[in-house]
Amino acid sequence: MNFKTIGLNVAVATAVVASSALAICPAQAATIGSKLDFFGIGKADFATPKIDFLNLNFSSGASTGQFAVQGTSTGSFAGLELGTIKDIGATEALSLFGGTGVSNFLQAGSETFKLTQLTGFASSTISFEGIFGDGVKGLGTFTVLGNQGELFTYQGSVTAVPTPALLPGLLALGLGVLRKRKAEAIEEV
Repeated sequence: MNFKTIGLNVAVATAVVASSALAICPAQAATIGSKLDFFGIGKADFATPKIDFLNLNFSSGASTGQFAVQGTSTGSFAGLELGTIKDIGATEALSLFGGTGVSNFLQAGSETFKLTQLTGFASSTISFEGIFGDGVKGLGTFTVLGNQGELFTYQGSVTAVPTPALLPGLLALGLGVLRKRKAEAIEEV
């Protein structure tokens, strides 16, 4: 192995690391790995039927309630204090189960979250997923902590996660580097 090959290997390794870091962590509001931890109060209205998320002073908003952001939140959500959560009524349930999702289900700071799927209704913890306003996928859990009549307290968490959409670009970059390396190895012979 000569110095030209060593220099090429170092350049290739640097380019691959730099491009993968840029591809995985683009500049966006919900950076990958950011976690929003929150809690609040809700009211189950079985007559309507509707889940009415309340403001932290127990008042009911028009179609949203407030939640408190916990200090364990990280990344894009660190340092935030309050957010909003959209009530779930018949219209939102139809949107969710019809495949269109519930836009602006969560909002904290400048970031919004569209709810696209709920699973695990058999327990007090429900798993959910959706998409942040900038297209980053989010996975989370929602737990009912306790209830008294129609009122309940809840705690939730959602984390921004990478999607496999970046993989084809990285594979193409790697194949291009291998072809170039092979061509230069043939030239040296």
